Amino acid sequence: MRHFTQPTRSRDRTYLSAGATTEVRLKSTGGSWIGSHQHWQEGDLRQQVLAAVEQLSQDYAKVVESGEGSDEKSRALLLCETSCFVYWGSDFWAQQAKLFIEWARGIV
Repeated sequence: MRHFTQPTRSRDRTYLSAGATTEVRLKSTGGSWIGSHQHWQEGDLRQQVLAAVEQLSQDYAKVVESGEGSDEKSRALLLCETSCFVYWGSDFWAQQAKLFIEWARGIV
């Protein structure tokens, strides 16, 4: 269980105050910002996309460890991690994921 404080804004900086905390419970599976579609990992299509993104993420971690990371490479990975590729579980989004991952591999 994690406890987070409410952010406070001071000039151009956001920081966490020493004030009251809010309890947050995190789950590693299921969930959605719209309150439904709780099974993001169900189905072969989703599993294929998740596996490809996970592999790209692991490959990029090695790039960072070697000192070759960059903002451009980080952005490419983040674009591949967009939830739309998995959330909808459709052929269209799976195809988009494939295209983005191929593009990112050329950068990473």
